[in-house]
Parts: sequence; structure tokens; C-alpha cells
Amino acid sequence: MDVSIAYPWGTTRDEQGGLYASCGYDFGAPPSGWGHPQPDGRRAGFWVKHLADDLRLFGQLGIRTVRFAILFNGLTHGTDHDAPHRPAPGAPWQFTPVPLTDRFVEDFRRLVRMFADAAATGPPVRLLPVIVGFDYLAVPGNGRTGLTREPDPWNGKANRYSHFFDSAGVLFSAGKRAQALSGAPLSGTALARLRASLPADRRNGDLTYRDAFVRHVVERLVDEFEPGAPLEAYRWLIHSWEVCAEPEMCTREPGSADDGRPVANDDMRAYLREAIRQVNLRGFRTTVGYQHAETITSWGAYLTGDIGQFHYYADRPLHSVTPGQAAMIGETSSTARAPFDLEFGRMLGRWPNSLQERLEWFEYKGYREVFLWSAERRPSNRLASWTESEHRQIAAFNLGLRVLGLRNRLRTPARR
Repeated sequence: MDVSIAYPWGTTRDEQGGLYASCGYDFGAPPSGWGHPQPDGRRAGFWVKHLADDLRLFGQLGIRTVRFAILFNGLTHGTDHDAPHRPAPGAPWQFTPVPLTDRFVEDFRRLVRMFADAAATGPPVRLLPVIVGFDYLAVPGNGRTGLTREPDPWNGKANRYSHFFDSAGVLFSAGKRAQALSGAPLSGTALARLRASLPADRRNGDLTYRDAFVRHVVERLVDEFEPGAPLEAYRWLIHSWEVCAEPEMCTREPGSADDGRPVANDDMRAYLREAIRQVNLRGFRTTVGYQHAETITSWGAYLTGDIGQFHYYADRPLHSVTPGQAAMIGETSSTARAPFDLEFGRMLGRWPNSLQERLEWFEYKGYREVFLWSAERRPSNRLASWTESEHRQIAAFNLGLRVLGLRNRLRTPARR
């Protein structure tokens, strides 16, 4: 079983121990004064400061892949007059997908090249880019939208950084971009811009907001690896493309009325189909980071991409993998004290007391790859811990150490 890691956004600590995260502005120009200072006077996401060292560590531990959020909450995708807006108080948020900025793409290239540089001097670690997720589409926190000059990325539930002007007067807005997946037709400048970006055989007929998002974001990123493109030599570094993370968090159930989740089920499924198709056309594998395994067999059926994936935080039973079932866990707790599979307790008469035992249990149940949450620089909490203790246990597992005696009971592995 491969052990991999979630690296959801850049994090760092200052000399006083203060913790900072660049969630939402890891790529593209951040709000004025935010991020890690660069020699050219610009600022960047905090991953730029630490990723080279982290990749070296990952390689030493035997970690295979890093799952990295690209758009996250969309903070830098559509700013100022392109940011989400409401035509009237209480009205649904409106957002027209715009092309990724040159700076955004430049930062993405930098990310990939850092993975390539690490692979040139140590064990290769691959990249699983998460293009978009529920944070981009949903309204953060409780939906309050008061403008503020005191944003706080770590206090998203209070919504103090949901919709604000930075110190230079530029409007930034997190989330609220559900219209990006809508099947409603585009018009005006947005339609003309999309048509101009498309090959001739795709310019006819009604073009939608969803078409614009797929073209301006999904295809734009994946096309960086096409023949003659800047990242062509690094195609091998891409594990797969995750076209959406936890779509259930922002998508209504089939046939349901508005339940507070902003994306209609038909719109999400149409987006997943088209995003998977466009990535596959370019020769890459795809995956969808479902929140729950059962979604794959309900409204997510046939929309898993090439690699079935779900996230596991012990809020549901953990199935054993059989042929045809998802064999990749895209997120799970890295701390031993987090809740775990009830079957473990029934079988062994206790709960796991280490990350090592949790990994062995996933292997016993037939999983082929597990992504731990997460390699942040935050203090250990009830779901995540990233300390030397976890490092040692991952290295030991990857070297073949087993302590539970379950290895000979492995289920029939699924096809990945």
C-alpha cells in the first residue's frame, strides 16, 4: 500500500511562533502584504518557503504522492470587478469564470518544477493537483458578507475573510462561485472571450458558464503539459488530476429543492463528466475526491474518473475493497487518537494506538493508496498530527515493518 500526504496549502511560522496559511492565495497575486516575500518584491504562497525541504522529507519517508489544492476557495481567481457579487441583498451570488492570470499559471509551473527538482536529487514524489473543491463553490461560514480590512484566514467560520478589500483597495472574495458550474448560457463579453479561446469545432451552439470554467481553468492547467508547452517534460510527475474535492459538501441531492447547497446535482454531474473527459483526452488519469464512499454508488455512479477515491474520517463504516470498488482514500486522519473503524475494535478488542496500526488496517482491508491529512505546520489536533513520531511510523511502514500480524489476511486487491 502506498502512503501519500495531503498538502492542502502553504503554512509557516514566524519567529514568535505565529502561524500563517496561504489558503486560497497559493497561486496568483495575493492580497497586498500577504504571503512570503520574494526577491523581486512580490509575495507568494508560503509553500514556496518550505516545499523543497518538505519534498526531501517526503522522499526520505517513502511518501509517494502529494495532494495539493490549486484553486481552493478561489480567492485569487476573479478579483475586484471579476469577483463574485450580488445584484441585490439576499440574492444568489453571481460569478462568471475568467481565465487564470499569467501569474497564477507562472506559480503553478513553479510548483511542478519544484517537484521535478526534488526528484532529480532524491526519491521521486508525484503531484496530485486538486483543481477545485467545495470551498470554491460554497458560501464560507455563515454567509455574512460585511466588507472588512481585517481578514483572518484561520477564522473562516466568522467569515472575516470571505469578502474584503485589501490594503491596496482590491476586492477579494472567497468561495461563492457556484455559478461557475452552471449550465446557463453565457452572453456578451464572457461569451466572446470563451469563443475566442476555443478551437473552431467547439465554438458553435450555446456555450455555458460551465464551459467557460472547464476551458479557462481545467484545460488551461492540463494544457501546460501538452507537447511544446512549458511543462511537457514533467508529465510523468502527475499522479492524476482531481477534478473536484468533496462535491457533496456543495451539491444538492438529486431532485431536491434548494437545501442551502448552491450547486444543482445535474450541474455538478455535468461538470464532472466534462472535466474528466477533457483531462482524459490529454492522456492523464482523473479522480474525484468524494466525501463518502456511498456517493460513488448513488449520484456519483460512473463519475469517479479513473481512480475511485473517497475520504475517511470514521463517520461511516469502512468497507473492505473488492474488485470494482474505490481503493484510494484521499484523506484520513494522521493522529492515532482520531475516531476509527469500529471493526478494528471488534476484531482486536481495542482501538489503534498508533498511526502505524491505522495504516496496517487500511492495507488489511485492501486499500492501494492512503493520503494522510496533513503536512501542515499547525499544532497536533484531534484529526491531524505531523511530528517526528508520525514521520518515524510512516518510514517504518514503508520499510515493511508490521506490528498487527494482519498481513496474510489481505483482501483481494481492487484494480486501481
